Order: sequence, then structure tokens, then C-alpha cells
Amino acid sequence: MRIDLHLETNDAHALRAAIRDHGKGFDPAQVQLPGRLFRTSKADGLGIGLVLSHATVERLGGELSVQPAVEGQGAVVSFFLPALAKS
Repeated sequence: MRIDLHLETNDAHALRAAIRDHGKGFDPAQVQLPGRLFRTSKADGLGIGLVLSHATVERLGGELSVQPAVEGQGAVVSFFLPALAKS
């Protein structure tokens, strides 16, 4: 399966990222962030990878979202992380 990664920083050194997979995507009823743990469609998956990613990004003061791909199959997971203040 093809996966595209786009990273960018701005003058404030914040990080924005978008991970686009070209797989079958998510069932729209499943994608709810924040929300409850959802089930995986993978035979050997636990269904917690995206939930753990969401918790980590939020703990770092950022935001994470999931959207269906605009064109074709797949999904886009985007996140923003602010610059960390030096102490």
C-alpha cells in the first residue's frame, strides 16, 4: 500500500504533518476523535494505534484529525505540534 508523508514547519518552528494512505480508508462511522476506542479492520490489529497517537499529540499541546481522502480511497491523518518552549 502506498503512503505519502508531508511535513512542514513555520517561522515559529511549529510542525504540521499529513499522512495520506491509499488503502481502503476508514468506515466513516469509526472515525471519531476524540472518542472511544474503535475496532480495527486488520486481522492482527488491536485498534489502538491511532488512539495512542491522538493522546500523544494532545499531551504535547497539539491537535490530530482524521479525514477521508479527497480523491480516491484512503484517509488523511493530520497533526499540528507547537514549538516546545525551552526552559
